[in-house]
Amino acid sequence: MLHAIDLKQALTHVLWVGGPPGSGKTSIADLLAEKHGLQVYHFDRHEMAHFGRVDPQRHPALHAAHPDNMTPEQRWIAPSPQEMAQSTIASWTERFGMAVDDLLQCRSKQ
Repeated sequence: MLHAIDLKQALTHVLWVGGPPGSGKTSIADLLAEKHGLQVYHFDRHEMAHFGRVDPQRHPALHAAHPDNMTPEQRWIAPSPQEMAQSTIASWTERFGMAVDDLLQCRSKQ
């Protein structure tokens, strides 16, 4: 992985649109892309591809969160809110590295 300064330079082609679920990130990104001829990377739409790249040693939280590794009850009913928050933050942190790799690949294809 690149150092923070190198990574910042390598991702100058990226406009990050963040926010909570249901806040309109996808709609805003799609509108900006259409208006300005931009390529859009929707994090949510890459979830299954990211699961396919999981290395259980490097991505333990994401491996545990894989739909094949838990039942809906184990995912949504059994954990406490705190446990659910911790596992979600941990798995999304691991996925973020994969998204950065994807975005770096987009840059190298330009």
